[in-house]
Amino acid sequence: MSSESEIERLRAQRSRFIAFAFAGNDVLLELDEDASVSYCAGTVEQMFGQAPKTLKGTPIHDLIADRDMLMLDELLLRLRRTGRLDRIPLYFQGPGGEQRLSLSAILLPETPDATYITLTHIKGLAALGVPEVAKAPMAVDSFAAKVKDKIRGGEADDAQLTLLDLTPDKLGDLPADRAEQFMDSVMDYLRAWSVGGDGVGRLENGSLGVLHDGGLKQDDISRKVNDMLAVFDPSAAPIDLKAATVQVDGGDLSDEDLSKALVYTINSFVRGDTVGRDLGSISQGYKAAMEETLGKVATFRRAVGQNLMLVFQPIVDLATWQVHHYEALARIDNGERLIPPARLIGFAEEFGVVEEMDMAVMQRALTILRENRGIRSGAKIAVNLSGRSVASDRFCADLFKMLHADEHLMPRLMFEVTESHEMHDLARANQVLRKMRHLGCPVCIDDFGAGAAAFPYLKALEVDYVKIDGSYIRDAFHTRHGRPFLRAIAGLARDLGMQCIGEMVEDADTMWLLRELGIGYGQGWFFGKPSPDVSRFNLVNQPSRTSQRVVTAP
Repeated sequence: MSSESEIERLRAQRSRFIAFAFAGNDVLLELDEDASVSYCAGTVEQMFGQAPKTLKGTPIHDLIADRDMLMLDELLLRLRRTGRLDRIPLYFQGPGGEQRLSLSAILLPETPDATYITLTHIKGLAALGVPEVAKAPMAVDSFAAKVKDKIRGGEADDAQLTLLDLTPDKLGDLPADRAEQFMDSVMDYLRAWSVGGDGVGRLENGSLGVLHDGGLKQDDISRKVNDMLAVFDPSAAPIDLKAATVQVDGGDLSDEDLSKALVYTINSFVRGDTVGRDLGSISQGYKAAMEETLGKVATFRRAVGQNLMLVFQPIVDLATWQVHHYEALARIDNGERLIPPARLIGFAEEFGVVEEMDMAVMQRALTILRENRGIRSGAKIAVNLSGRSVASDRFCADLFKMLHADEHLMPRLMFEVTESHEMHDLARANQVLRKMRHLGCPVCIDDFGAGAAAFPYLKALEVDYVKIDGSYIRDAFHTRHGRPFLRAIAGLARDLGMQCIGEMVEDADTMWLLRELGIGYGQGWFFGKPSPDVSRFNLVNQPSRTSQRVVTAP
């Protein structure tokens, strides 16, 4: 073959390559071994404000925005290991400021010193996405949903999910602002190795998850994280980074089971059950867990269906010394005694069947009201609902259908929303609570103060009552801050138009303390123990105030 023919063949091959590269892209960059532009084509001037001949010789790092400099370094390292990058969103410098572009890259065996990069403008709403959003803590359910979408969208073929224990206690004496900067840098590093450039999540307890290909290893992460920590705090001891990796297959799982499998796997890691273990694959791990879990679910459903009963405990108006209403408490009757289902509730929430328990309790409560069985005619009862149930569209639809069928009973019904599962969409939750109140059912926030979301709940949710967690009532007698804290809660609730209920009132001193602090209602064994039949319940006479326990320093 003549030299002219060879030149023509190479020219045609290059033209075909350029045409292929621009089928869905705006700019092609060829980088030399120093990561500088050796060739460029496409809408270069519109994208970078420079003619192709002026861009030649420019280091790729001069084109990237400062915020994504670290990520670019990691992407180039990832490219050398895997040979390919697909559609990673990055911020570049543009003629009018920063611009968000989608980067793909490939290494070709016949040109080992060259790196080929294609860039495309990201259009529509995706162009407004800001990587920092991914750095904000997110719920396990939300991260699991993101991973599931990537699996089902075909982005995560042969991918792995690595979970990292990087909770704040691992960062030693690093000041809060520096610790946050460090975590942001770690998130940038993990994003560079993640599927699609956004397959990473920072969970609410501080753990991290990253969906990645086989090019990233746990040892790499540990080494890089400690190198970064040394920059932020040269005196810091290396972190013994706990991690677990699972193969993300899920092809033989339904969407619902895949979601549950991911949530189960992540929650197991967060609890410390799987730290440092080889988790195999999502499918294998989930199926093994489900063999055990399905037995528990069957036992749970049998207990709820056959052995669930309600007991009632009085809530007393401390000013009038009258029973205001009764709280309906679920119990499991095992034939010998009534068992509080605390463990069952935790299990039910983790495996998504707590709605079944809440619905069973609701049905029994309405039946009792309808038949006036176990309570005095006209008495009011409060039913507990999990935050997970309130967040479920299906549960709420079934609940309101049931309530509308018994509208005449609504003046005798109240709801207590528990904090055991934090509600994230408070605006939507408030709409549900408004519907309950519109039907004439007052609403109470249960165990106020026990969860992290207590004060955001007060701000966002329109409720009638706040039930203060019993631990704060006890603290009033044992810590110096106990009484001021209770008084502040009572004052805040009063200003917001809410009433306060104090739990764990076990003696007269506690009852008098609640009255002194402006807490209008009390609940506890001092007034009455939970009972399956309170139709003949009589409140004891109000005791005189003889003594009061003294607050002791901790």
